[in-house]
Amino acid sequence: MLVYGALFETHHVGVIVGEVTTPLTIAVTLGGVFEVPPEEIVSIAGDRFAFTDGMVLQGRIAAETLAVQTSTGEVMQIPVAQLKMMHREQDTRAVSAPSGDIFELHSGEVLVGKARMPLTLRLSFGGTVQVPPQELVSFVEGRVTLRDGSLLMGGLPPTTLLITTRFGEFQVPSVALKAIHAAPAAVVARAPADPASTQAAPPSSVPSGVSSLGGATFVNSLGMAFVLIPAGEFMMGSDHGDYDEKPVHKVRLSQPFYLGKYEVTQGQWQAVIGSNPSRFTGDPNLPVEQVSWEEVQTFVRKLNAREGVAAYRLPTEAEWEYAARARATTAYGFGNHASKLGGYAWYGDNAGGRTHPVGGGKPNAWGLYDIHGNVWEWVQDWYGPYEVDAAIDPPGSSTGSYRVYRGGGWGTFAGNCRSSDRNFDTPDTRLAGLGFRLLRAAR
Repeated sequence: MLVYGALFETHHVGVIVGEVTTPLTIAVTLGGVFEVPPEEIVSIAGDRFAFTDGMVLQGRIAAETLAVQTSTGEVMQIPVAQLKMMHREQDTRAVSAPSGDIFELHSGEVLVGKARMPLTLRLSFGGTVQVPPQELVSFVEGRVTLRDGSLLMGGLPPTTLLITTRFGEFQVPSVALKAIHAAPAAVVARAPADPASTQAAPPSSVPSGVSSLGGATFVNSLGMAFVLIPAGEFMMGSDHGDYDEKPVHKVRLSQPFYLGKYEVTQGQWQAVIGSNPSRFTGDPNLPVEQVSWEEVQTFVRKLNAREGVAAYRLPTEAEWEYAARARATTAYGFGNHASKLGGYAWYGDNAGGRTHPVGGGKPNAWGLYDIHGNVWEWVQDWYGPYEVDAAIDPPGSSTGSYRVYRGGGWGTFAGNCRSSDRNFDTPDTRLAGLGFRLLRAAR
């Protein structure tokens, strides 16, 4: 059965909805002619072809016409010269990328595959070094990041890289190469789809060369989805909660930031750390738990190294509460009535004594799932009393014995799931109801 999910925009004919009935023969600028099943093409724009595994190639369609079958069964012949753009109306299922890396070119093309390694790096202070493929995390702007956290500064000597993709081998001059990112060693289960949507969730291996910061959402190479949270002000704390939620004070967050759409999953933890400490298992989309604050810091360091950035961390208490409220001044992001909590959260009354796959309830107004319930979430701060005065980007107490966690969990009362509720424990604590959600800097 054909999936009528492709739009073909033409210069003079109009817009046609349908599917190409035969493989497309594409002559690629980098060299080679390939036959590609139409369902593996996400979009065509001019001479640029985007594929389901994240590859982006420049080229041209070798045929003069495309046979497109519409939902009525009619086959229309579209002259290739008239084709302005083709794109899929809904998410396309990603294919498993071959073992290897993601190569970004200055031309905007992206190759997903494996180079003949090791990579030779000419160090900035003199000499060269051979980088084994299994140790490379990224090569961006003259900086090589290795899996052990090492950073090496340098460039590639003039050479030709032979990169093997699922379409064949390409010869790429080193001067044409913009960046390299290590692809995930294994395919991690995709983040779950929003309950109200029937579209597929983002694939687990979205290349960082394809997704970019600056929009409402961002998906990294592990398939971790992040939502852009705008800068702004709010009243932090509550006069109706526990003693440590007082005094209510004004907080201004001066910079926007990205916050995890979901709690970090066991599949994502496994991909970075290589093990799964959780008590409740059986589904990689369950939130990871039984991780200490200290172990989360190790995850953060390794994720930053893997992505070749220094952008990931835990949110502060202020950032977490601001995002959980989503401009609401009520006890929960959705209002004051705990009777509605079951639609948004897994907690003591409905969780059945265990965690549930992330994204199973309703999101808050900013698109964050499980911000109330499922597992408590570590934040960055030491536990301490609030300041009385208004604050800008407060980091929390500078020292302490306990780290804070927020949001309530599968075994808690409804009151513990309130946006202002605070809990704390030693940084080495591991609990089956305690996980985390990550922040990614937006700048």
